[in-house]
Amino acid sequence: MWLPAALIPVPVAREASSRHLAARLACSAGAFALVALWPRTFDAIASATGSRCVMQAWFGWPCPGCGITTSLRALGAGDVLASLHANPAGVVVAAVLLAQGGLSAAGLWRRSGADPEIHRWLNRLDRLLAGGIGAAWAARIVGLWS
Repeated sequence: MWLPAALIPVPVAREASSRHLAARLACSAGAFALVALWPRTFDAIASATGSRCVMQAWFGWPCPGCGITTSLRALGAGDVLASLHANPAGVVVAAVLLAQGGLSAAGLWRRSGADPEIHRWLNRLDRLLAGGIGAAWAARIVGLWS
């Protein structure tokens, strides 16, 4: 992930690794804001496209992310069971977004953007996210969860 230096405050934009952390923090905050602050956005998109999932409409299979938005919205409302029912990976997505945002903010705050340990943890979180979404998708396709 990369952001141009012009988009980031000067003290943070001095090195590429700090820009990387700022980009991750911005993505985590943006995803949180989109789900938490503008939940009706997804309803508008669904009504405009005529489908909740384009992949399901085209191919008959749900996409790997089917139900994650609903899961995150339910989790934001405090309904963990509805969140797990919509897509169990939604809980993983929420945890990873929070962890990535926290790690990125801590790295920027301490001015340790070049710390390789932070980037190793961010990469581990990326793998956890991909694994969680992949596992939920596989479970849905084989019928373990609908």
